[in-house]
Amino acid sequence: MRRLLLMIAVIGMVALCRAQAANSTIDLQQPIAGVCSGATATGSVDDTTAINCQLMWLEQTYGGGQALLHCGSYLISGAGVVIPPKVRVVGDADCAVLFTNTDSTVVSFQSQSDGTCPQGNHFGAMESVRVYGFNGSGASRGTVYIGQNCNVTLRDVNSFYGAYGLWNDGVDSHIWGGFIWGYQAALNSGGANWYTRVKFDQPGSQSGQVGYRQHYNIVGLTQPENHFVECDFTGSYPSGAIVISDTGNSSVTTITNSVITGNINLYYNKVLMLSDDEIGGNIYVGNGNLILSNSWAPFAITVSGPASKTCSNKININGC
Repeated sequence: MRRLLLMIAVIGMVALCRAQAANSTIDLQQPIAGVCSGATATGSVDDTTAINCQLMWLEQTYGGGQALLHCGSYLISGAGVVIPPKVRVVGDADCAVLFTNTDSTVVSFQSQSDGTCPQGNHFGAMESVRVYGFNGSGASRGTVYIGQNCNVTLRDVNSFYGAYGLWNDGVDSHIWGGFIWGYQAALNSGGANWYTRVKFDQPGSQSGQVGYRQHYNIVGLTQPENHFVECDFTGSYPSGAIVISDTGNSSVTTITNSVITGNINLYYNKVLMLSDDEIGGNIYVGNGNLILSNSWAPFAITVSGPASKTCSNKININGC
């Protein structure tokens, strides 16, 4: 009898878990009765309130879940869409677009209203979504913002325009695939994260200032470590494809199996390690260390600057 009761209890728990799992996936275009309206995806009606209401309901009701963003154009304004902890927004491939007409952030990840995750442990995500920030050279905000100390995942997200395509102050976030570009920098970073097969390139003929810029440390982060694997830093970046200007001289950066077509400028830096890369611009080492190995340039480039340079197995790379 006890065994039968235990079996019934287990079956009931499994059924409950399956029901919760099914219920924790929502369609952002469908209203939640008596709670939230559905997003219109027309491109003319502001969908910010509807989307934020549904994402917050998902987090508060189930502690997280999946929100489906179907094909369409979703107009976003104000403080933008805030993705709560453990919520994953998934778009229909290449046809779900979040955009703004104002100089504002379109999507942010945070667990506190001040834009931070004090304890980390955000675990939010966004996948297969196009995000378009303010399309103007006077833009001052990041199109997508990952808050301080937040660990999130972006997969196949194209984030264009704004001052920064991605402003990443997260720690242990992972960015997989996608295109990222902004007028001031494609990637503006104060955190420590991973990037795999990301293309930092401009849409069309537009020109940004920097591909990747690490220029400060978030509070409590003493040694920001950023790792790039099979990434593509192409396009027109007059201030440098890579710029490390961390005034604490504590940034550790590795770039492996990647293509870098512009200059690399290490103004304040602890160490940059380049391995198995194609490099199409000069390298300036003003501080810290450069370690370069198994890399080549399609034409002669020069490594210069007063700081330490260690190079091996290189082709067309002079000065170290």
